[in-house]
Amino acid sequence: MPPDAQPGDAVTRLVDAVVAVAGGITAQGDALVADLGLTAARWLLLGALQDGPATIAAVARRRGLRRQSAREGMERLERAGLVARSPNPADARAPLFALTDHGRSRLAAIEPRRAAWAHDLEASLDPAALATALSLLADLRQRFAPPR
Repeated sequence: MPPDAQPGDAVTRLVDAVVAVAGGITAQGDALVADLGLTAARWLLLGALQDGPATIAAVARRRGLRRQSAREGMERLERAGLVARSPNPADARAPLFALTDHGRSRLAAIEPRRAAWAHDLEASLDPAALATALSLLADLRQRFAPPR
């Protein structure tokens, strides 16, 4: 620890770095899907539905969003014809959202771009450092997971 460092400084620097990296990833994601009329945020919402229908609350939990943000994004995607809502037999107050054919085709168009971007970035990183970062972030994600 540097002589003037205080307890918690390393975590503060980590948080600052994660926020900056998240902003960079969002900007890259925006650029990756802009010509498809999407943003990185809407792409993440679409991706949350690729395994099947979900409620807004489930999507918000999966993506670490506030319900209001997830709801607003889903409503935009619905207006664009990328998702559709249907009644939820388990809870009439919480409709299910699912990808439309149009939404599935958008995700299919994004996948090769995402794969190429991820491959290029991964090739430029030290594999051991990447493994360490993944381990640390998995631990932090579990610590910050909301109680079930």
